Amino acid sequence: TRLAAVRGSALADLPWCALYVLLSAAAFQLDGIFVGATRTRDMRNASLLSAGVFVAAGWYLVRVDGNRGLWIAFNGYVVLRALSLLRTYPALRRSVVAAGG
Repeated sequence: TRLAAVRGSALADLPWCALYVLLSAAAFQLDGIFVGATRTRDMRNASLLSAGVFVAAGWYLVRVDGNRGLWIAFNGYVVLRALSLLRTYPALRRSVVAAGG
């Protein structure tokens, strides 16, 4: 865009975008593992937990810190999603080993 205000706003959010890319890698990697293993229940549970925390945190943080608060909540969402899936990963691994995989 040629609008300086839009470019300035985008530039201010760029570090948050970059942080999201770094933090989301683990969540997306684990998504692929769980999809491949057809462990949809674990994915659903991680999604519901993460989404619930995201909505609550986003509601509060946007009021406190505007767009930056939304980025904080969004980054927290992918971290919590990764941690939720990582928590159930050992059980997934045991089930694959037990099945001879």
